[in-house]
Amino acid sequence: MSAASCARSGEDPDAWFPHSTDVTEARREAAGAIAVCDICEARACCLELSLRYWDIGQYGVWGGLVPAEREALRRKRRVRHAGT
Repeated sequence: MSAASCARSGEDPDAWFPHSTDVTEARREAAGAIAVCDICEARACCLELSLRYWDIGQYGVWGGLVPAEREALRRKRRVRHAGT
């Protein structure tokens, strides 16, 4: 993770933690952080880490997604896993 773009972005740490629970508003609030994620080579690993360790991954921007987006992704995974 030390090679992740966020580790050297210089972005304000608060930019990674949108306040809104609405996806559109949260993405607007975290636009600078999400832009860093968009060019990051570790994005997929970061997202997977946040989903695997939800106790910490439920907060902030991980893998370019805000919390509500990751929660929806987790629900889809649970449904898919339950169907197998």
